[in-house]
Amino acid sequence: GAVLSCVAAVLPPLGILAAVAACYAAFRANRGIAAVLKGMEAGVAALVADVVVDMSRAVFRQRDPLTIAIVPLTFIACTLLQAPVLPVLAAGAGICFMRGWIQGRKRR
Repeated sequence: GAVLSCVAAVLPPLGILAAVAACYAAFRANRGIAAVLKGMEAGVAALVADVVVDMSRAVFRQRDPLTIAIVPLTFIACTLLQAPVLPVLAAGAGICFMRGWIQGRKRR
């Protein structure tokens, strides 16, 4: 059930992004659309910064050393080491999943 709900939540936005990406080159060639896209960059940056701040607050409220350590390590890996984002996120998710699985087995 959980896997199906995750897939159902991810597929529609992924399909929309794929369609937009396929048409992006044609849109980008238009000077008017290129100007609009350039103007939207600041808004997108502000949204990303807001999400990062909100998510970081939630992590730091938990006061869990592992999840708190993942935040700066992810930043360092992606910005300073130029690691690809997807493997870094997958590694963080895998670490958290394994910890949850181990804790669940200890409770039994």
